[in-house]
Amino acid sequence: MPEHLSETTVYRLIERLADWGVNELYSQATTGEIDFVGLLEQIKAKQS
Repeated sequence: MPEHLSETTVYRLIERLADWGVNELYSQATTGEIDFVGLLEQIKAKQS
């Protein structure tokens, strides 16, 4: 695990991930639509 992540709490890491997710959704919403299918496909591809 990268050092900057091991020096933080689990709760802070989750908070940062949630903030990133909200920013991503906002970014897509400002372009017109949120592509939920595309987001889920990206997650599925990263898990493979």
